[in-house]
Amino acid sequence: VESELVDSNPVALPSRTKVRTKRAKNIEPLTVAQVADLARAMPARLSMAVLLGCWCAPRYGELSELRRQDVDLKAGVLKVSRGMVKVKGGYFVGDTKTDAGVRRVHVPPPLLPELKTHLDTYVDAGAEALLFPARDGHSPLNDSVLRVAHNKGKAAIGSPACLRSAFSLSG
Repeated sequence: VESELVDSNPVALPSRTKVRTKRAKNIEPLTVAQVADLARAMPARLSMAVLLGCWCAPRYGELSELRRQDVDLKAGVLKVSRGMVKVKGGYFVGDTKTDAGVRRVHVPPPLLPELKTHLDTYVDAGAEALLFPARDGHSPLNDSVLRVAHNKGKAAIGSPACLRSAFSLSG
C-alpha cells in the first residue's frame, strides 16, 4: 500500500475487529507492616521464606533450592544459581530458569540477624543443607506445605484474596 502497488492491504482486519485480552486481576502488594505480620503468622521455620521472598524476590523454585552455602552473611548476599521444579515422581533440581537468573541478591541489612538465627535454628550444618527443608530436615519442602502455610498466614492477618506477597504461590 505504501509503495502504491496495491490499493489496500488484503490481510488487514476490519477496524471494528479488536483482539480482546483478559484483564489481569488488580493485585495490591503487601505493605512493609503486612509483610512483617505475615512472617510472624507463618510457622517459625517458614517465616524467613516470607521475608526473603518479599525482600529478595526469588522465584519459588529458587527459594526452595537455596542452601547454606548460598548465604554470605558477611557480604549480606544470597547466591541464586539453581532452581527446583516439581516433576512426576519427585523434584528436579537444575540451573535457574534463565541464564540471567544466576545472580547475587543483596539481603536488606535488618534481615541479616534473623537470617543468622534461621540458619542456626532450622538449617543443618552442612554446606548443602537446604534453607527451607521439609520437616525431616533434609528433603525438599513440598510447595503445597508452603502454600497452605502462606494462605493460613494471610487469613491470620486479615489479608484479602487479592493481596499478595512477592512470592505468592496462589492468589
